[in-house]
Order: sequence, then C-alpha cells, then structure tokens
Amino acid sequence: MIDNERGMDEVVALLDEEITYVDELHFRLVSLQRLLEAGDLELVDRASSEVEAELFRVRETELVRSILVSTTIEHLGGDPDRAHLDDLIQLADEQAAARLRCQGRYLARRADQIERVGARTPRLADRQADALEAFGALSEVNQR
Repeated sequence: MIDNERGMDEVVALLDEEITYVDELHFRLVSLQRLLEAGDLELVDRASSEVEAELFRVRETELVRSILVSTTIEHLGGDPDRAHLDDLIQLADEQAAARLRCQGRYLARRADQIERVGARTPRLADRQADALEAFGALSEVNQR
C-alpha cells in the first residue's frame, strides 16, 4: 500500500518519464518527416521503426500512469473510476497540484505538436512512395 505523498511523488515522477518519451517521439517524428522531405529513403525504414518503438514506450507509460493515478486517487479517498489527471489534481496539495497542472499542460501541447507532424507525415510518405514507384518505372524503361 502506498502513502498519499509517495503516491503523488510516483505520479509526478512517471509524468516526467512520460514527458521524456513524448519529447523523444516528437523528435523521431520530425526526423522521419525530414527524411521523407529530403527523399532519403534508405533511412526511412529505420526512422519509422524508431517512431514505432518510441510510440510503444509512450503508450506503455500512459497505461501505467492511468493505473497509478487511479490507485493514488483511491488512496486519497477519491473515486478510482474517475482516474483522470484532473481528478487527481483536485485531490492534491497545492504544490503537487501546480506541478501536475504544469506537466499536464506540457503533455497536451506536445501531443498537439505530435498530431500536426503525424498528420503531415503520411502525406509525405505517400508522395515519396509515388516518386519511388515512378522512379522504378523510369529505371525499367531506361534498362530496356
């Protein structure tokens, strides 16, 4: 069983870890986007794999956070079925609430940035695939 302060500290630490993973995911997505823009198809597979691996870490951390927030809310006397960060902030002391709000805002901003990059990346990939297909067709014509 965790005590209230330790539970809150664990949530804050886990959010710090999640921020690190989300930042890394953003970096990997932007790198993939740049490779696609540059047409550097040799590195696109590797970059795509790195994005998938980082996305897995983020999702895994989100799952652990959900469980930890629910458990902490329950230990603070709240409803564990309302396992959202905002619900935990309502139960936290002033210092922890401020930190959690800051972390939550940062994650929300970064999620918006990732969504924008992610929305653009498939279009770039489609264009690169079309270009590669056209290049392959041109190569076949040149070899004849």
